Amino acid sequence: MANTTGECISDKDCILGLHCFFDEDENKDICGCSGYYGWKGENCTDIGPITVAYVFFSSTELVLVAIGLAFCVKDLLYIKRKRIPVALNSNTLCWAYALVGLLLFFIWQMNEIVSALTPEKNTFFPPDSGHFEKAHEYVLVSRFLSALVFVCSMNGMLLVGFVWLKVVYKSERMIVEDSLALLRFRRFIYANQVGTSLMFLYCVLQARYSLVSYFMIPYTILIWICYSIGSFRFRRLFKSLLEASYSKNGNADTYKQVLGNVNRASILVICFIGLTLLSSIVYAIQDVNRPNYLIGNFPIGMLSGEGVIFFILLILLTLSWYTRQTLYIGSTNPNSAKFSKSSTLGGKSLPHQNSISMSDI
Repeated sequence: MANTTGECISDKDCILGLHCFFDEDENKDICGCSGYYGWKGENCTDIGPITVAYVFFSSTELVLVAIGLAFCVKDLLYIKRKRIPVALNSNTLCWAYALVGLLLFFIWQMNEIVSALTPEKNTFFPPDSGHFEKAHEYVLVSRFLSALVFVCSMNGMLLVGFVWLKVVYKSERMIVEDSLALLRFRRFIYANQVGTSLMFLYCVLQARYSLVSYFMIPYTILIWICYSIGSFRFRRLFKSLLEASYSKNGNADTYKQVLGNVNRASILVICFIGLTLLSSIVYAIQDVNRPNYLIGNFPIGMLSGEGVIFFILLILLTLSWYTRQTLYIGSTNPNSAKFSKSSTLGGKSLPHQNSISMSDI
């Protein structure tokens, strides 16, 4: 095995930037270069082809984030120019989650690029490792930023699913104010967000990535339920409104926009969160520093880690896009979601006036 300095028990036994891992070819623990960033050389301080690929992937993600942030700035300028009153509702909060998540993502990936290009600083022993597992000097910054990005994306997704369920619930019951059941469900969502945020922050800061993956399973199921049921019933509701608008020469174009946005957002988020979960499980169950496990010329650790990062970014961009569309629809059609109590479709009453707020869709 190249780039080794002999047998070892932990990273502490390896000089400079070398890591200790089990080599299946030699059937023993040896010191070698980490496979994650792809560093090369006798002391693992040289940039390798995998390092270049890693920097390329991260740079591509930075470009996507910059585009997303540019649209967020455009949103703020639009609100200021049109003097649109911004209500503190779920849609606004989700947009804020996406904005903060993208900002943190940008800083996080900048930190990752700097880390990949400075292999000589891979000599740090984080306190949580018991001074036996080596990492880059900037690892604690990366852990903290990645945890915050993950929290923003997951909480934003949960909010959108809750909004869809709330709109359907209120419209079917012909109510304007939130009922006791909705208030209880909202408290459950908020408590879940706080508890999940604290758990993710703890796990990531302590490098308990396997625990994060296992903890994601029930949380992912909860989001899938919210999105599957919420988007299905929401689409059914707005299809009824669409049919009614055709018969009454109403706001058919607006309803078609809303339906299309909900369809795309629900499908994309459900797919992306599933791929994020799959990538995180692969990342957690194998040694990310071990260079032996390859797909082509790339270590599985690096590919699965990049998969998690990329799909989280796509989730943030989807949330930002969806809430932006809702903002524009609400500002250009402020009364498009108000219906008369006497309106019916096939003998079934449509939502009560003001029972649906376009700003919350």
